Amino acid sequence: MQHDRDQTIPFGPFELRPASGELCRDGVPVKLPPQPYKTLLFLVRNTGRLVTRKELQDEIWGADTFVDFDKGLNLCIAQIREALDDDPQAPKYVETLPRRGYRFIGKLESEPIAESAPSAGNVPAPRRSVLFAAIAVLGILTISGIFYFRAVPVPTAQAKAQKSMLLVLPFENLTGDPAQDYFSDGLTEEMISRLGSLRPERLGVIARTTALTYKKTGKDIRQIGDELKVGYVLEGSVRREAGRLRITSQLIRVDDQTHLWAETFDREEKDVLGIQREVAARIASSLSLELLPGSSSSDAASGKFARPAAYDAYLKGRFLITKDTPDDLRRSIPYFDQAIAEDPSFAPAYAAQVEALVLLNDWTGNIANSSPEKAKASALKAVELDPALSESYAALASVQFWLEWNTVEAEANFRRAVDLNPNNPLTRINYGRCLFARGRIDEGSREIEEALRLDPVSLLTTGLAAYAYLNTGRYDRSIELAKRMLELEPKSPAAHECLFRAYISKEDYALAVDIMRKRIILSGAKPAALKRLEGDPKTAIDAELRETYEHIKASYAEGDDIWTMYGVWLAMRFGEKDQAFEWLEKGVKDKSGFILFLDIDPLWEPLRSDPRYHQLKERIHAL
Repeated sequence: MQHDRDQTIPFGPFELRPASGELCRDGVPVKLPPQPYKTLLFLVRNTGRLVTRKELQDEIWGADTFVDFDKGLNLCIAQIREALDDDPQAPKYVETLPRRGYRFIGKLESEPIAESAPSAGNVPAPRRSVLFAAIAVLGILTISGIFYFRAVPVPTAQAKAQKSMLLVLPFENLTGDPAQDYFSDGLTEEMISRLGSLRPERLGVIARTTALTYKKTGKDIRQIGDELKVGYVLEGSVRREAGRLRITSQLIRVDDQTHLWAETFDREEKDVLGIQREVAARIASSLSLELLPGSSSSDAASGKFARPAAYDAYLKGRFLITKDTPDDLRRSIPYFDQAIAEDPSFAPAYAAQVEALVLLNDWTGNIANSSPEKAKASALKAVELDPALSESYAALASVQFWLEWNTVEAEANFRRAVDLNPNNPLTRINYGRCLFARGRIDEGSREIEEALRLDPVSLLTTGLAAYAYLNTGRYDRSIELAKRMLELEPKSPAAHECLFRAYISKEDYALAVDIMRKRIILSGAKPAALKRLEGDPKTAIDAELRETYEHIKASYAEGDDIWTMYGVWLAMRFGEKDQAFEWLEKGVKDKSGFILFLDIDPLWEPLRSDPRYHQLKERIHAL
């Protein structure tokens, strides 16, 4: 069915009137300058598809116009959103796809004329090859003898679903010495990292923390594939003795248990990185026709060799990081020092050291534990030594975000890290939290959900995500993830804490009391403590929180992030606004992580109308 190009286009309470060049709301004209109007009309006529910035430049500004185009387009989009009363963080009409373009997502009451013609003959050149590819994949789509495509060459939900997933099972330690587990587990993690960078747009690799949960579980390949929704599994073993390594590895397709290849590598121990590259290259070769067209062995050959003693110390440090406890994180750092001393040019050791230091800050809530100067120096060295290593940029971004509060540069470096290896869940979740801190909630949520997809049974990843959503007021999602944490670890204090705070924020005091009761039982407290929770739930909660507040005031130690956050919260809860700002000052001085989310966390809403809040924010921005 054809439409008159001057036909009115209604959507929601609005309508576009091409004949008069007007945007109206409930029949009343809305002020919108000519260029934003043309931009909106073009987007509406291409409803549901990504319109690239280049297309808008050619259509609205002209192909030969370059001066101030970006500024002009940004202004147009801002004027359109103002006219439509559209929120860029939760759009109803115009969705931004960062660095690519925009999509009109409003529901039209009539179908507009598509700006692109229905046949391949006059499709703009940049899109023609994609159209032909779509025909090849989808077959011939015929409507009354006419090809009609409204899709565009961008990753759709269906395309994303076609991304193949691979699990690297923990390499089996065949030495017979449990003290060598660090080597086999480290080899597993390094293989995951290398494969994660291979062709990330086509191949997703399940993260190490999830992979390690399948160590010695006895589950068969098909069961594992069903649980994790992976199509391929790499499994192997390692024997290390007398300076020699024997690594056996095989790649299995889950659905029919087919072994795509299997091989044994006998090498000198010093060649362990070479073996990793060779295995990754063989995987690329084996999957090239089905999954990774265009892959070659060179795709897997990036990175630099390390001296054996340095690599061994590095693996010992990484093994401790995976345990994810404050003590183990502290114990890991000297191993990275040793690796750096053995081989000062080994970038991964510097990056891993930063990871341990920043995680230690996350665990202890005290920035001093992270040795900020040492962390920054190691991060810069990692980037200098290997600017092609994703972990180098992730390390630098983590320092800039958590330790320096430089969210602008942190965002840029997190983005570089994700571009280099989109399969690292810790990088993606930290990138998501950085986007949250910058007020970009939808973008941040996408990163965090992708991290959860890559690392579905990790207590760390699930916990970081739960608290990230808690900081944005998305309490239902936070509760859902905290409950998943309890499925993974029923005694998790972090999960109970997250649930407790989320239920109080939702004013669901009965559930908050239930969580507090469970925490008391797990702590082994005397039965008398449970009696205090009887009666009205809100009264019981307030009594417990008052006791907690008095304890915090009496025992606060400088640099204690968690106590500082609780100090602000409880001072507000009990009407002590001046004291709340005193606690906030402590948080700024101590570089407490919760300060990064002041502008987005609903918890701090009562403070935002106070002039002292804005003065505080100005000082933070000046740091």
